[in-house]
Amino acid sequence: METANLFYVNKFEIALAITTGMRYGEVVGLTWNDIDFKNHTLKINKQYDYQTRSGFKKKKTESSNRIIDVDIKTLDMLKRLKLMQFKLFLNQGYINKHNLVFPNNRHKIPTDNAVPLIRL
Repeated sequence: METANLFYVNKFEIALAITTGMRYGEVVGLTWNDIDFKNHTLKINKQYDYQTRSGFKKKKTESSNRIIDVDIKTLDMLKRLKLMQFKLFLNQGYINKHNLVFPNNRHKIPTDNAVPLIRL
């Protein structure tokens, strides 16, 4: 993750998806309020409509809402991302009004086209 930065925020998205099993809409719908650094958990209760960019939408079923455990290394990565965001957005005069975890350097949520397919 040494090469990850806000110009390539999809590297953070991929790392989080791999370590947690989250779907792409859940990953990009994550807000900083959903992350509990103290208890090492993420609250999954919404998703972002990244295809139409129409905002948040509810999960399809109630059972899709969940709290998942997250390892320390992943949480450290998210802390680094938060610090990079704070510095960049402060310098740009931008306010992250939805408190999104994964806006890029242009304040947009990347579509899944920006995330390369991983083939095994």
